Amino acid sequence: MIARITVIIILLGIAVFVILPFTLFWFGINIFPHGGVSITPIPQKSNISTVAEDLGILIRSEDGGVTWHNAARSENPTISFPSNVYALVNHPKDPDVMYVTGTGAGLWKSVNRGLTWNKMIDASGVLISEADVYDVELLGPNGDTMYVGIYEKTHGRILRSDNAGLHFKEIYVTSKEGAPVYDLLIDPADKKHILAVTGEGTLIETRNSGTTWRIKKIFTKPIMRLVGNPHDVSELYAINADGEVLKSVTGGSDWSDPLGTPQGERPPLEHYPPTLYDLFGSPPKGLDTIFLLDPNNASRAYLSFQKSLLRSSDAGLTWKEMNLLFNKDVLPVRALAIDPHKSSIIFIAASGELNKSTDGGMTWSNIPLPAGVSMKRLMINSHDSNLMFAVIGK
Repeated sequence: MIARITVIIILLGIAVFVILPFTLFWFGINIFPHGGVSITPIPQKSNISTVAEDLGILIRSEDGGVTWHNAARSENPTISFPSNVYALVNHPKDPDVMYVTGTGAGLWKSVNRGLTWNKMIDASGVLISEADVYDVELLGPNGDTMYVGIYEKTHGRILRSDNAGLHFKEIYVTSKEGAPVYDLLIDPADKKHILAVTGEGTLIETRNSGTTWRIKKIFTKPIMRLVGNPHDVSELYAINADGEVLKSVTGGSDWSDPLGTPQGERPPLEHYPPTLYDLFGSPPKGLDTIFLLDPNNASRAYLSFQKSLLRSSDAGLTWKEMNLLFNKDVLPVRALAIDPHKSSIIFIAASGELNKSTDGGMTWSNIPLPAGVSMKRLMINSHDSNLMFAVIGK
């Protein structure tokens, strides 16, 4: 009888002094902090990571930018995902397939909507694994024809594949060393007509799918991007290494002065009408220049300056400053994306902040980002507007 009572007392003691405190502590209640009872906050599960290190150079959202997760995942653990992503290219037909371009790591492909990535291996050895890849253009009913603008072995090059990247062949090489092929543009009305811009400052074109090329324009500065009206390729915009945006309405034969600079000589007056550069500073330079045409209205353009974001509704003739939610100290706008199906939905990112507008930029709401995350590029999937990607970095 005494032994049974002793066992009961021991079990009660274990329950009171071990099991009960442990159970309460699990729910955030500490009954022995300093002799009293205190309630400690229960850790809440967050929809986003709390530190930037939990994410990768490429992050992904499936809910229109509300939550973000690491997308810098190589399916082959022995091959590291690129440390510097430049662009993400959607497949024209298959929503599951996309490509990532970047510097020093070749070309990468995903077949699961960007969850994981595989490095593409050229069986011909023309596209080397360490190539800087700047642009990919896909053609054909299944996207099997690929044109790639790259820099490898001291020269810029354009490669072509007719079997979805299994084999590449070189169809153009720059004449000067140290000059990448930065951007390609395929004429939507004539798929054999392709334009490209290079670090040599040249605009080149082919009208026979790359069999022969000719120089159409030589600029004084390297050209980093080429943007065309998707309905009329005679309307072109070229962004040079200084972030200046030039415009052509002749298919690239003639070009205007950089947008926002004075036309002709300034009047010899003490006070002259200020230019965009006077008002807002210069645009970010080179590959960081933010210039975007509305995918649903090519006459509407966006251009980021150091102190503001501007919008044009007349194809760059006049510009108006947009109202932003950002404080001036986080500018310039470093990333911008427009919903490919609904122009009223706009995303803009500055240092450590992401804002969204659903009314074409009249009002904005803030989307919380993980601590330490700063977006430098934003991309919305052309098949699914809820699927977004961002490149993060300084």
